[in-house]
Amino acid sequence: GLKSTGACRMCLVEIEGEKGLVVSCARRVREGMVVRTRTEKVLEARRFVLELIWSIHPGDCTTCEKSGTCELQKYTYELGIEKRRFPLVREAKYPIDTTNPLIDRDLNLCIVCGRCVRIVSFQ
Repeated sequence: GLKSTGACRMCLVEIEGEKGLVVSCARRVREGMVVRTRTEKVLEARRFVLELIWSIHPGDCTTCEKSGTCELQKYTYELGIEKRRFPLVREAKYPIDTTNPLIDRDLNLCIVCGRCVRIVSFQ
C-alpha cells in the first residue's frame, strides 16, 4: 500500500510513556501500547495544525462545494473551526494540471501533504 509519512500531522496522538505528540499514521503498533486520540492536548494540537494548513488553502471549508467529500472540510467541522485565525498567505494562481490519468493536481488547494506525489509514483 501507500506508505504514510505523517506530513499533514492531522493524526497526532499521545502515546503513554513517550514525550510529546506523535503522528499515528507512521507509527507501528506495539503490544500493550496505550494511545490517546482525543485528549485536549491532542485536539488543541490538531486544531493548530489545521489552522496553519488553512492559511495556505484559499477555500473556505465552511462553505465549500465539496459538501463533505473533502478531508480538510471534515476535520474543520470535527474540530469546530469556523473561521480563519491566521491570514491567507497564498493566493490561487496556478493552473490545474490534468496531464496525469490518475489525478488532477490543483496546487492552489495544496496543503503539502505529499499524498499526490506518492500516489502517482506508487506502482
